[in-house]
Amino acid sequence: MSLGGPFSRLDNTDLGRLDQLLDEALDLDEAGRAALLARVRQLHPSLVAPLTALLAGSAATFLQPHDPEHTTPEAAADFRAGPGTLLGPWRIDAFAAAGGSADVYRGSRADGAFERSVAIKVLRDSSPRLSDHFLREQKLLAQLEHPNIARILDAGRQEGLGAWFVMPWIDGLDVAAFVRGNPAWQRRLSVFVAMAEAVQFAHRRLVVHRDLKPSNVSIDASDQVTVLDFGIALLLDEDSGTHTPSRTQMAFTPSYASPEQLRGEPISVQTDIHALGLLLHELLAGTPAYPQARLSLAEAVQAICHAPIPALVPDPALPRPGRAWLRDAQAIVAFALAKTPEQRYGSVAELIADVRALSQGLPVSVRRRSWLGHLVASAARRPLVASLVGALLLASIGGGWVYVQQNQRIAVEREQALAEVARLEALREHFNLILREGVSEQGMGARAALDESVRQLDQAFADRPALQASLLLSLGEIYLAAGDHPASLSVLGRLAGDARLIGELTPRQRAEAYLTKTSSELRTGALDEAEATLKEWAAVLEASKSPALQAEHAIAQATLQRLRGDPAGALDAQERAISAMDAATDASALDRGIAHANLGTTLLQAGQFVRAQAQFERAISIWDAGGLALNWNVLTARTNLAHLALLRGDEQAALRDYDWIEQRLRQRGDRSAAFAALINGKARALLASGQLDAALALADEALVLIEARSGAQSLDRLGILLTRIDIADAKDQPIEAWLAIATGILATLPAQHPLHARLNLITARARQRDGKHDEAVEILKPAFTQLLQGPATLRPAAARAAIGIAQSAQSIEAPPVQALAALDEALSVLQPIQGDNGLDVLELRAWHACLRVLSRRPHCATGSATPIRAGGRCPLARFVRHSVRRQRSSDKFRVAFGIGSREWT
Repeated sequence: MSLGGPFSRLDNTDLGRLDQLLDEALDLDEAGRAALLARVRQLHPSLVAPLTALLAGSAATFLQPHDPEHTTPEAAADFRAGPGTLLGPWRIDAFAAAGGSADVYRGSRADGAFERSVAIKVLRDSSPRLSDHFLREQKLLAQLEHPNIARILDAGRQEGLGAWFVMPWIDGLDVAAFVRGNPAWQRRLSVFVAMAEAVQFAHRRLVVHRDLKPSNVSIDASDQVTVLDFGIALLLDEDSGTHTPSRTQMAFTPSYASPEQLRGEPISVQTDIHALGLLLHELLAGTPAYPQARLSLAEAVQAICHAPIPALVPDPALPRPGRAWLRDAQAIVAFALAKTPEQRYGSVAELIADVRALSQGLPVSVRRRSWLGHLVASAARRPLVASLVGALLLASIGGGWVYVQQNQRIAVEREQALAEVARLEALREHFNLILREGVSEQGMGARAALDESVRQLDQAFADRPALQASLLLSLGEIYLAAGDHPASLSVLGRLAGDARLIGELTPRQRAEAYLTKTSSELRTGALDEAEATLKEWAAVLEASKSPALQAEHAIAQATLQRLRGDPAGALDAQERAISAMDAATDASALDRGIAHANLGTTLLQAGQFVRAQAQFERAISIWDAGGLALNWNVLTARTNLAHLALLRGDEQAALRDYDWIEQRLRQRGDRSAAFAALINGKARALLASGQLDAALALADEALVLIEARSGAQSLDRLGILLTRIDIADAKDQPIEAWLAIATGILATLPAQHPLHARLNLITARARQRDGKHDEAVEILKPAFTQLLQGPATLRPAAARAAIGIAQSAQSIEAPPVQALAALDEALSVLQPIQGDNGLDVLELRAWHACLRVLSRRPHCATGSATPIRAGGRCPLARFVRHSVRRQRSSDKFRVAFGIGSREWT
């Protein structure tokens, strides 16, 4: 390969002599260089043009990085501008370094308007022609506003000094020094991507750097990358993307130059790509790709233009990377270092994409693989796909003999597998972006970054609607798993509302989208919307060809039926659906476990506590057998077992379970809707045990979480609101504002919904506190009946209603017959659940005894708002107190009755 331009016809002897002449010329002033050129013109006329070009290029490379370690006392003594010298509004404070053709000073703003230190670089060649050229160029380069590009703050020309430029002072390491610190592979790749993004930004504005090298990159202690010396860049022709160099445009460092620069050929974006390839090699190997190129210009030409591209030997200071990773890295470097521009990456963006893929363990574009090779590479680095790949490999080995007969089916499966790999890769890339944003110094937090990234999907995948649709589906599922139902509905609403996107999904994916959307709608109390989504879901069920999804649809229908107020009919439908789920060949262990856990919840609400416990335990065993013993659903099932203990009247056992689960979830930083449900259950257990302050703190925390995760109008929020009101009532705090909020949510539910009765119970207690016992009884009677007929989880509330009727009946001196009947009915329902020692059973029995005695001893009926007092006049009051002390503490008794401590003093 011959050299072009002014270097054509030069042999190695000429190149060696040219190298020596350049070294000599760089130490001379302008007059000395003119004399040297005159001498060369006489002795070596063929070297005049190349030497002139190199000298012009060296004059252009005035923006060298400041390096105090290499500044000699002699150099410092020769600088032309002393401390205090003013260059426009800037003041020179101290000499910093001497570059190849510029002096570097540390400076500051003379008027104090800019307090940080700056680097002031003064061009040694003070000729007006060269100064004018660089000033024009700097006006254009000042437009390169990018966080990884050293900005030009100011530029000018000083009489007697020449052109000067001001940039921020940067304290950092160059690439070589950075590598000597033995940073991990991922840090090296991240630094490379940052510098490449800066170059890509410049290319988009038709600016090529053309002198990228280790000393032109600065990396600070936080790995912030700054690319220096864009001051020697040139502007490209917008149409051709290339630029033919002139005498003043041949600036480069030979050991980091591209072949076309050394040949004097046109420069393009591929010139910078070659330099980036050299930098990537040095980052990964710890040494330059062509160390011999530093010896002389002749060696640089021989190595860069003629020698084979060197193999990448990973830096021995770090653990050796895997074989596949190393082969991919070698392919990227080799592609960037191709000898001709046409053989390199078409753009820096393509190079960045491959380096990111390398960093994330994904296949790279320049290492050619078959579709199976891509699948194997993905699986080797991502265990989630490994089982799929293993199955495909075994099928291909064991079933090759039927290939011809099955080629059409295999082609379809291949496309499905590739689509799944593409989806997983895009999802992984999406989350890498999120995590980078979330943990950055100015980051918004991982969750906020996730939300922001979802809003940017339209732009990021505008040209790939199928992938965009798949990502929206996956993100909707992720929000659902996190318990953030409004966010899930927002994402899936975008998907379902765009006919173009929803049409890109397969029938199975559409069914999965409707499943996720229905689940979130049910959780947020949007029952009408859920019913409509179920109809859309049904329309694609047959095409999905998924028995598991058909079973999921039946389960969702049953859930809607239960929420509409038909728990018995819902239970029958759900049990049939569970049988179908167990028989479904495409149902995963996770899906089957969730189905059984949901059945447990329905049985719990139906009062079939023994069967409910069995279903929760079966779900846990299914997950355990499927290798999913640590998944979130296990903790949810255990939370429901704690709820079950509380319903059975054993608040101490419930508290032990709640404490165990809460500790693990707080360690994981969980802030989901399920976590809110957990601490709400614990708050109720604390309320039952008389620990009101601790209960109130948990209820308030749960309210904040559930509003953010399930929405302000959700049934989940209503349940926690009722807990909060019960605690406030027990603490004699105002509850009217809370009641108004709960009433607003209840307005969206059918009148027969049992939660109306639950709220009426609280309203009646407020009437009792005001002494309006007639009104309280009128509210409590229908509420008691409705609570008994509602879900079993509301049976303890029915006991409270019966006790409330007893209190008000005694206070208004009414015959206790109706109150006793209510207590008897509540006991008949609760005793089979709680046994003889359940908290609610004990309270009901105590009040039953009170009323029976009061009916015979009317002088104990004071008619006051606090009718039952200790103090010796009423033996039944002493009996109640003694009974509760024998079974429970008096504090628990007071809380359960809603009686303040003043009544037991």
